[in-house]
Amino acid sequence: MLAHALLTPLLWLVPITRCSPLERHEYREIRMGVEARVVLYAHSEVEAAGAARAAFDRMARIEDALSDWREASEAKTLCERGGGPPVLVSADLWSTLARSAEFASASGGAFDVTCGPLVTVWRAARRDRRLPSERELADARARVGWTKVRLDAEDHTVALATAGMQLDFGAIGQGFACDEALAVLAARGIESALCEISGDIAVSGPPPGEAGWHVAIGSAHTPITIAHAGVASSGDTEQFAVIDGVRYSHIIDPRTGAAVTNGLCCTVIARDATTADALATAACVLGADAGAELVGRFQGARLVVDDPAVRSLFDGKSLDGWVTRGGRYDGDASWTVEEGALTGRVGANGAGGLIYTAQPFTSFEFELETKIDYPFDSGIFLRMVPPDQGGRGAQVTLDYRADGEIGAIYSDEF
Repeated sequence: MLAHALLTPLLWLVPITRCSPLERHEYREIRMGVEARVVLYAHSEVEAAGAARAAFDRMARIEDALSDWREASEAKTLCERGGGPPVLVSADLWSTLARSAEFASASGGAFDVTCGPLVTVWRAARRDRRLPSERELADARARVGWTKVRLDAEDHTVALATAGMQLDFGAIGQGFACDEALAVLAARGIESALCEISGDIAVSGPPPGEAGWHVAIGSAHTPITIAHAGVASSGDTEQFAVIDGVRYSHIIDPRTGAAVTNGLCCTVIARDATTADALATAACVLGADAGAELVGRFQGARLVVDDPAVRSLFDGKSLDGWVTRGGRYDGDASWTVEEGALTGRVGANGAGGLIYTAQPFTSFEFELETKIDYPFDSGIFLRMVPPDQGGRGAQVTLDYRADGEIGAIYSDEF
């Protein structure tokens, strides 16, 4: 006899929770003597406000540790004990000093948080519109040197080898505070946020529906899109003094004691704002070429330099200064400006063509970034002479095809 089992289906009812959509919230407070900004995406005002409050509070604690003007700051207290025994310090001060030592070593001392005595001397010089005396500089330099900071990783203690040393975290503290504020937001479940202090920026995941955060860099306010990164700029755009016809920056070369006079504005995009902040200052001290070499040693970092001696051929907004006729290879390609980039597309029936500078140049150094589709044959043409003058010129190939060449030199016959 066969027994038949009765199978009863079970129906599970799962409640569906509908979350409100993510919305943008922005908050501002004064931190480190300047305006700090927090932008974040959250499901509610309550969630956003609580997260922002925690981020600003984190910035405040870092300011308490690193400030060079608050008499009760931990950094000030440490400096007062310079020349004495090791001092137990907080995690914030320890972390900042440890990172500072890393950047000082990498830059050969171009970045140095012990430059406080020199900063004080030059601050007075800018105020009084006079150059510091040799004696003033010599006295300050005797109290400067990143190797004078002795770090004990096991005990978390710091000893300053010389009495009268002054720590100045102006080239790293704001970036560090932005990174730490971003970490607080992440711990509260905020996945998309931006923290900014006086132009130093740290961002996490992109805003909803976006590829990243859109920020503008450099004197030309060039737009870039970033996520999970930091950005910082350094230069004498706002803080400088003209003395005897020379423009002196507020940025000091700790190795020589001299104020920087190259007029560079250096922007670094890196994996975090701490790195970007420190490297941007070091690049200003080192100069464009040595600065680029330094930044290139940090994975994921890149340097953008605004040099007053360099002329920008593209304003990021229009085709002013460019023409599409009168060179060696005229054609019906379409040229526009899109998202701050000079953009070319083939014309009808695949017609190509070049875009030329309206003004000819002879002796020059030319830099650009380029992006082309695959497969595509393009190039950068140098000294392209019009047909009525012989039609000569050279091309740096951008032949992005299976059998193409990138960076080869092709030249018409002379």
